Amino acid sequence: MSAQRKEPQQAKAARPAGHADPRHADNSVGRALRALYESAVEEDIPPDMLDLLGKLK
Repeated sequence: MSAQRKEPQQAKAARPAGHADPRHADNSVGRALRALYESAVEEDIPPDMLDLLGKLK
């Protein structure tokens, strides 16, 4: 007689109404971070920073 062992199931935490799954890629925090990153990438590099970078060569 072989006994099979059942693994315990993880209990799912109940979410308050109106709260999205944090793993969902389309949440408001993710959108805000993407927008902030995009605006930072589009900014020009200040001339004094370019001058300092040029001195490293």
